[in-house]
Amino acid sequence: MARKSTITPETVAAAAEALITRGEPVTNKSVLSEIGSGSMSTLVPLLQAWRETQRETQELAEVEVPDALAASAERLASQLWKAAMVEATAGHEALRRELVTARAETAQVQAEMLDLLAGAERERDGARDAAEELAVQLAAVEAERDEMGRTIARLETETARLIERVDARTAEAATARQRADDAVAREADMRSARDEVRSELAGVREELAEVRGQLTAKVERLESVQADLGTARADLVKERAEHAATRSQFSERLERASVDLEAAQEAETAMRAERDAMAIERDAAVTQSAELADRVRELEAKLAAEEADPVE
Repeated sequence: MARKSTITPETVAAAAEALITRGEPVTNKSVLSEIGSGSMSTLVPLLQAWRETQRETQELAEVEVPDALAASAERLASQLWKAAMVEATAGHEALRRELVTARAETAQVQAEMLDLLAGAERERDGARDAAEELAVQLAAVEAERDEMGRTIARLETETARLIERVDARTAEAATARQRADDAVAREADMRSARDEVRSELAGVREELAEVRGQLTAKVERLESVQADLGTARADLVKERAEHAATRSQFSERLERASVDLEAAQEAETAMRAERDAMAIERDAAVTQSAELADRVRELEAKLAAEEADPVE
């Protein structure tokens, strides 16, 4: 046999009224505790229905009865009382007439009360419609609030992302600035190195010019010695020819010429030795000049490469 549920509309109403009497709040949990047992799923709709009934009763109780209607009701009660007294004292017929009149007035008062109740119900329905409209507006406002919350969250996320990008760009700018400073320092070092190379090149060029001057002087001296040697040879040939023509006649002169010839030959030998030495010096000077020229070309190529190399 199925067990009968302890949660009914009557038990729910009794429990709620008991809580109100004790001044305690009426909640699902407190009503279920007051009943003692049962299912929450059964209790909730019954308690909701009880609350709706209480609200409607309260709305009807709050309807104000017009003073005219109250006065009519009092007048009606007084007339009914009078009618009863007349019927008791004056007879059934007179009482019947009074009762008819009282009933007519009562019907009129009831009609007026019904009209008032209908107006009150219309006002209640209007209030309910307004409440429903307000509920719809509240839901729209809440939806808009939620959308604004999502928008704010999205903007905060985008702001954080932008801040990260700004920080990254700032770091990149600092790195680029450091690279630029390093490039300026390297350019200054390269300029200093180029200045040193230019200074060294100028010194080498001066040394090369000095060596070239010395070489030119030695070449001129060698040419002068060669010219003197040629003159001496010409004189010697001339003297030999003269000695050959006059040998028989000028024996003494031949002897002198022989002595002169020997002296000339010795001088020629000395001049040849000096010429050979000067040739060796000239070759050494030419070699040194070539080495210096190679050094100058290397320095000029290095300077041109450094000037053409762009600063990183």
